[in-house]
Amino acid sequence: MLFARDVHRHFEGMHAVDGVSIDVLPGRITGLIGPNGAGKSTFLAVLAGTLPATSGTIVFDGRDITGVPAYLRAELPLDASPARDVHDNRVKAAFAMAPGDLPGFGMEADGLKQLTIPTYIIVGARDTQAPVKENSEFAANYIPHVKLDVLPGLVDHEIFVNECDGFGRDTWPEACIDAPGIDRGQLHEYIGKTALKFFDSNLDVQRGKP
Repeated sequence: MLFARDVHRHFEGMHAVDGVSIDVLPGRITGLIGPNGAGKSTFLAVLAGTLPATSGTIVFDGRDITGVPAYLRAELPLDASPARDVHDNRVKAAFAMAPGDLPGFGMEADGLKQLTIPTYIIVGARDTQAPVKENSEFAANYIPHVKLDVLPGLVDHEIFVNECDGFGRDTWPEACIDAPGIDRGQLHEYIGKTALKFFDSNLDVQRGKP
């Protein structure tokens, strides 16, 4: 059993995870949902021990593991092998934007090889939160039918998690400061059109002309 209580993770004043609690009980499937930038990946990284919690408590199998790093958590009696047999035939294609910390979440080579659906991975070359080599390139080396699209130049992780509309600017203003020469709106348009083209071609979507 895994319990998390009032977990926080801050990055230089940005509250990526702000008071999250969750119970993961035996015999149940527990999901975690939220929009881009909600902090899902960061929260999972904190649970896995690859990122330390700023505050809060994480208990696994009756042990407080809040301060236990990932390399020691790997020695705890947790068997993830049953998850490798989980399949959902309704999923026909996958479009991943700046996937992060794949090895830390247990997505090793053997598991990635089982992802046989068409997959498109898009990431910024300057991504420091989800470095390309350790994450997107790692996944692309093992997924059988994959296209890796690395946006060149100073494209960082924030491009994928914040549209920088009124809500985005008010919530995370520091995430709306782009590097010189970066046009966030233009990149979002490219990403959106690329996603539509990918799904249309792989799901045989026929769109009428306007």
